[in-house]
Amino acid sequence: MATNAQYTKNARQQSAVVSAANTNRDGTGTMVILWTAPAFVDATNPGGSRIERINIQAISTTTAGMVRIFVSSDGAANTAANTFLYQEVLVTAATPSTTVQAYATALQAVTYQTLFPIMIGAGSTLRVATANAESFVVTVTGGDY
Repeated sequence: MATNAQYTKNARQQSAVVSAANTNRDGTGTMVILWTAPAFVDATNPGGSRIERINIQAISTTTAGMVRIFVSSDGAANTAANTFLYQEVLVTAATPSTTVQAYATALQAVTYQTLFPIMIGAGSTLRVATANAESFVVTVTGGDY
């Protein structure tokens, strides 16, 4: 255990659109890379990242389904051997209009204390997939070590 607090060096926020259907939970299939942790350089630049918040915002009509968050130890390919399901997020049906909001949720330590922060090792990636062919903007907020 460190005797001093370990803070990230560089704050980051990244967004991506995910829309290709992928019903797999085994780490295979179409996924979008949301975040790539920096690689190990030396003791003062150990690499890795700390994810503090994930926002999921539908940009179209949704049907009941899932958005799945994966962590992969491989920066390039996702396979069942190196990519693991971290969390499933239930998506409810919604038809946005002038009086109905599109589906949206925020995952963070305040409401999901057992999930956050997400620590990602040097060179690893955070990936996302949607079970249905519906469009979501997924925004990740965190920092790099």
